Amino acid sequence: MKNIALMVLVLLGGLIGGLVLSITIIDSSFQLFRVSFGSLILLLPVAGAGIALMLFLRKRNG
Repeated sequence: MKNIALMVLVLLGGLIGGLVLSITIIDSSFQLFRVSFGSLILLLPVAGAGIALMLFLRKRNG
């Protein structure tokens, strides 16, 4: 049970980190180039959660 809770926290951290990163990229790209990459707000949080989970599992397993 503790293991599952820890994985959920890692996934949530990855989602929040990816969301912050995507908002930052969208905002800066719009200010610099007047172009909005709206799909990043959906893709980066999922990628961030996946990367966080893979790194967590790799570190935990050795």
